[in-house]
Amino acid sequence: MVNIVEILKKAGNQLLVLVDELGVGTDPVEGAALAIAILQQLVESGASVIATTHYSELKSFAMTAKGFVNAGMEFDLQSLKPTFRLMIGYAGSSNAFEISRRLGIDDDVFARARSLVNEENARLERALTEAEQLRIRAEQAYHEQQRQMAQEREALQAELQQMRQRAQ
Repeated sequence: MVNIVEILKKAGNQLLVLVDELGVGTDPVEGAALAIAILQQLVESGASVIATTHYSELKSFAMTAKGFVNAGMEFDLQSLKPTFRLMIGYAGSSNAFEISRRLGIDDDVFARARSLVNEENARLERALTEAEQLRIRAEQAYHEQQRQMAQEREALQAELQQMRQRAQ
């Protein structure tokens, strides 16, 4: 926080601020609120900011606040490994429950943990998960359409070649 105080004092145009997990190490509600206020102040000063977070409150804030954009690292739930693809405009989900469930955590522990999650955070996590699934389906449909178009193009080129040969 000592460094953040100094950064806020110097914040202005042509300053790039990189912060990792701003507001952690304290009460999560206070930490998230403090992180949002700090990010707002930095942006209002003209600084460019890149911030990492696992706070749902910051992800939600960035979805609606002017001057902020979410980005997330893609994670393959099938292999339980990151893909290292940066997805601009997408807030990543923590996947903690899905990962622990897939790794075999006891059903009672899993159910208890699920029941302890704040409903608003749970809704946001569900929305993020659904958005990610929609993005994956859209990407797959796009690639399938690209494949079909390539096949059609090849067929048309072959037909054109045959027509040219007949014409000669």
